Amino acid sequence: MAEYLLRARLPATGQWQVASVGLAAADGQPASAPALEVLAEQGIDATAHRSRMVRREWLEQAAYVLVMTRGHSAAILAQWPEFADKVYLIAGFGPEGEVPDIADPIGQSTAVYRQVADQLKDAIDDFILYLADRGEIDSRQQRERT
Repeated sequence: MAEYLLRARLPATGQWQVASVGLAAADGQPASAPALEVLAEQGIDATAHRSRMVRREWLEQAAYVLVMTRGHSAAILAQWPEFADKVYLIAGFGPEGEVPDIADPIGQSTAVYRQVADQLKDAIDDFILYLADRGEIDSRQQRERT
C-alpha cells in the first residue's frame, strides 16, 4: 500500500520513481484483497501490482529506502550495510520523539489495513514535507491527500 499511497502524493513530474520490494514475499504475487480494497477506497488501482524481492541494484539506484519497521531496516542493513545512509523508517520524518513502527497488516482484516493506510498517509505527508524542506520537490506541485 505504501508504494501506491506515496506515488499518489508525489508531484506528477516524472522526477520520482516509487517501487515496493519485499524481504520475504515471493516474486510475482498480487497485492492482497484487503490492500486492493483499501486502496480502491482511496481511488487508487493497484490490481497490476506484483511483489518483488529486494535486490542490491535497486538499493544502489534508490535515493531513499523507506521501511515500515525497525526489523525491516535491520534485515536490509544486515545484508547490505553500505546502504545505511539511504534506509529510513517511513514514520521517521514527523515531529521529534518516538518513531513508531508501522506494522505489516498481511493476513489481517480490512479494518486493520485501513488503520495501516491511515498511518502510512500521515507518515507520507511528513515525508513529503521533508522533501519540500530540502528542496527535492516543489510543495506547490504535490498532489492532494486522498
